[in-house]
Amino acid sequence: MKLKYEEWLSGQITNLHAKHLFNSGVTCYKASVYNAAMIMSYLGFMIAIKERLMVCNKPENFPERLWIDILKKLANEDNWENTVFDTLMMKGNNGKEPTDSRPPIFQISDSLRSQIRYWKDRRNDCAHNKDNEITSGHVELFWAFLQSNYHKISVEGSVGSLLNKFSRHYDTRYTKYGSDVDDLVKEIPLAVDKPDLEKFLEDIFKLAWNPFDWDLETNLCICILKLDINDITLELVKYLIRKDDLIYSIMSSFPNYIQIFYDQPYKIRNFWQTNLKRCRDVISVYAYLLRNQLIPPDEILEAHKLVVNLGRSNLNELDQETLKYFGYGEVLNDTLFKYSGPQRIKFWMFLNEKSTLYVQYLEFFDWHDESIVILYNNFVKDNFTPNKLIHEVKRMLERKPYLKDKLNKRFVDLKLSYPLCLN
Repeated sequence: MKLKYEEWLSGQITNLHAKHLFNSGVTCYKASVYNAAMIMSYLGFMIAIKERLMVCNKPENFPERLWIDILKKLANEDNWENTVFDTLMMKGNNGKEPTDSRPPIFQISDSLRSQIRYWKDRRNDCAHNKDNEITSGHVELFWAFLQSNYHKISVEGSVGSLLNKFSRHYDTRYTKYGSDVDDLVKEIPLAVDKPDLEKFLEDIFKLAWNPFDWDLETNLCICILKLDINDITLELVKYLIRKDDLIYSIMSSFPNYIQIFYDQPYKIRNFWQTNLKRCRDVISVYAYLLRNQLIPPDEILEAHKLVVNLGRSNLNELDQETLKYFGYGEVLNDTLFKYSGPQRIKFWMFLNEKSTLYVQYLEFFDWHDESIVILYNNFVKDNFTPNKLIHEVKRMLERKPYLKDKLNKRFVDLKLSYPLCLN
């Protein structure tokens, strides 16, 4: 059974070395080897804090020489753990008689420093076989300490430092336009505390904003979502709900994020009823909804009838097979050929207005004989010829010659000659 602590680890810890140590601690705990569980968990904590130190800039007003010395010690495999602990204990005098006059690196309280010191002592109890017994309760209490306090341990001035990095990234005087922002995004959980997330996200999206190109904001969103850290994801969703156009841009490229924004059946229904049309690639998003059973079976026909007039002509193979499986092609057929009666002028206008959908039908779905006959009769008639549709079909057949052969064979089977207008 997965522990709640394991779920927290998967969402909070990004450093692979730290994650491996934390997971090893869990394995030891489940095997009732509590001394090893405590050591592994403590070392994971130290590695995670070391990572924060290694990626951040020097805190403002911190002595340059001392900072360089700390970084050198962190790179030394014999000294790094003591150095991490030492940096956590630095607190300055803060107007009091100092026990340590060095300026602080981390923005943490004296109470939190005392708790860290306590857990270091318990780690030493385990490592040196001291008489103090380590039980499952000790390990669980340390994990509770991590879950309550890990996010509070941030480097002094780290938010401002990271914001400056984003500012340079989105300034074309320093960085090529459209450069990958992924490495910067990975620093967010290391530098930004939960209370600062809302303001920080607003600030970096202002930097990424471009009225003529949403790709920068969209790519920034995707990189943040890929972190898969619950607090950051929730804060991002709150931000995006206020800018819903950006949500539809994200879903057009990555429909697998739909359930982050629409997490209840009624919200998903409202989305495809009212806002699916705002997505850049309607059909791919709709196919994702069908494929993942996000539309109840008794609502699929209703959804098909709504979406059929929103479709675009480009379908990948997976989306094509999905739509076929769920009967979309049949609804498309019924929609395209229901006006083929005596109202010739009305149907002629419909053929041209819906030329993209007719091309989609011929390119991606199974043909009905009676529908092919209707198209043939309209292709060869002398008046009210649907020239726009003929032009679009010709372009499609030139792009995919095998469909021209397939269409010609169907005409032969129906004892019809190939229309000259399609040559």
